[in-house]
Amino acid sequence: MLAFLDVGPTEALVIAGLFLVLFGADKLPAMAREAGRISAQVRGTARQFTDQMAREEQAFVPGDAVPVHQKQQVLDVEQNELARLQRAAADLGIDIIGKGPEELRAAIAEKVR
Repeated sequence: MLAFLDVGPTEALVIAGLFLVLFGADKLPAMAREAGRISAQVRGTARQFTDQMAREEQAFVPGDAVPVHQKQQVLDVEQNELARLQRAAADLGIDIIGKGPEELRAAIAEKVR
């Protein structure tokens, strides 16, 4: 029955009898429901943790120390910065074709002086 606790059927009956005497027959169903609810929450939390760990593990590229989603975030930031630099350069009349961020920064700085 409760082999993982090394409790046999006789001990389980004694424990159940003690609960009955200590808490009364009217409180036992509510206590059992609460214990079941808590057990379900613990299992759910453990499942969420396991799922999250599996997702994080899948996000890693073998031999790489940065998760793929973080690389995407960095790429998005770099692309946004390049777009801002291109708009600023175009507003200043600077040719933006084929220029990277460093070249655009230098051209903008030179034009602003």
